[in-house]
Amino acid sequence: MRTQKAVDKKVTSANEILKKRAIALSKPLLDDSKNQDDIVQLLMFKLGSQSYGVEINYVQEVSTYKEFTLLPKESSLILGLVNIRGRIFTIFNLKNLFNLTDDLAKTSGRVIILNSGDINLGISVDAINGVISCPSENIKSAVETLSAAEKDYICGVTSEGIGIISLENIVLERKKIMKKV
Repeated sequence: MRTQKAVDKKVTSANEILKKRAIALSKPLLDDSKNQDDIVQLLMFKLGSQSYGVEINYVQEVSTYKEFTLLPKESSLILGLVNIRGRIFTIFNLKNLFNLTDDLAKTSGRVIILNSGDINLGISVDAINGVISCPSENIKSAVETLSAAEKDYICGVTSEGIGIISLENIVLERKKIMKKV
């Protein structure tokens, strides 16, 4: 009899612990005053000495490439085409778009594959710095701080000075270039 009471007590204690854990785990990770929509997750990357970010929801994958195919008579904004696991992607050279110095011999071979609706494209980057969560109130208009070349392709700047790429404008630029070809 005593053994059954001890077992029942342990089961009750275990159930109480599990219930407390379930309640704790069901609470939102963010502060109640912040809505999930108020947080922007950015994949951070480097182009030369500059730091940039792109919203993580546009990122399909980060990959490497050993070589790319140059396109004849192509804009300097397009690095070329790359085959990643049997899929062909147009790779943008944002360094040329932003008038940053570009040494193709030092290209890292890292590419961020982005997806915007029916458009898949890649951007060549020097380094991947990771993912950050940035409150949307910390993202400011970038017009005053950017070079003329960057203004159309950066939609904001974080409080740390990281330019956020406007994928929509990159896609529009790609469409303009492809119409010329």
